[in-house]
Amino acid sequence: QRAKDLPVKVHFTGSITSDDEENALAELYEKHRLGAIGFTEGSKHFQHDGMWLRALQYSRIFEGLLIKYPFNDQLAHGGQINQSLNSLQLGMPGVPEVAQTSQLVSDLEIVQYEPGRVLFQQLISPRSWNILHNAKANLSSISGGIPITYLAYDDGVLGEFDERFKLSPSLASRFQREELLKLLAENKIDVITSGHQAHSLEEKDLDFTLAAPGILGLQTFYSLSLGHLLHSKVISLGKWIELCSIHPRKILQLPEAIIQEGNEVEMTLFSPDISWIFDKSYLFSPAKNSPLLGETMKGKALGIFTESGWYPSEPLAMKRKDPYL
Repeated sequence: QRAKDLPVKVHFTGSITSDDEENALAELYEKHRLGAIGFTEGSKHFQHDGMWLRALQYSRIFEGLLIKYPFNDQLAHGGQINQSLNSLQLGMPGVPEVAQTSQLVSDLEIVQYEPGRVLFQQLISPRSWNILHNAKANLSSISGGIPITYLAYDDGVLGEFDERFKLSPSLASRFQREELLKLLAENKIDVITSGHQAHSLEEKDLDFTLAAPGILGLQTFYSLSLGHLLHSKVISLGKWIELCSIHPRKILQLPEAIIQEGNEVEMTLFSPDISWIFDKSYLFSPAKNSPLLGETMKGKALGIFTESGWYPSEPLAMKRKDPYL
């Protein structure tokens, strides 16, 4: 209801399970009937294999999309950051790469048995992407996504225990990030997302081990993409548009956006040349969890064209400030 008056369309997903204990499957079809474009447990580490199988069976009836973050908590065993040379130097318990790859292999085995539409999110392990790429030979309805933050930064930024860069999964090592960029250039990555996770100062401004994982991503998505992917020629502008706009629409089975007379308008206007300071005037909610606040960014989303008009991104020119954004 809150999204009805916004200038852009807001689509929603439903939960896979009906309780925190993952003991019962949610009413997936009813949520689909009400407009849910997919089903997910969000950032929760959904590890109930029997429930995963039943979700695939149920969603297959109406060709529903399941969105999953593969991660094995038992193998992570209280780890705070990615297991690497950096975790040893910082004296922090590390999360081994196998915590993601083993769960992904298990999930894919079940999808092989009960095929369905699945988007695997938060894939930050290069091995995970190679596993997924090989699985696509037999499964055409699976895909994967990665937030821009993991392509722009590695765990070297955690040197001062900077809780603002605490994420789940944690940032990859420098070597892993370089491998991820190679996989991106080789067209093995399907989707780049903002990875937007909003937290208040009370949740984030804590000791590293206590701080909530997550980072704001919407406001700086274009600038980070421009600086770390386009200017460095990892991918072209056309490929970037595919990864963050065209491919997601196909995976979500949304209508193709074609600019032609008679079609509904919903476009974002970007400028690669404008520099701007990312300050708190661009934040319209209590969430302030970005390590980039105060930084000068290159490349800016100027605003959006919709059926109802032009909505600029500049704070002073905003027609409305919605506290739920």
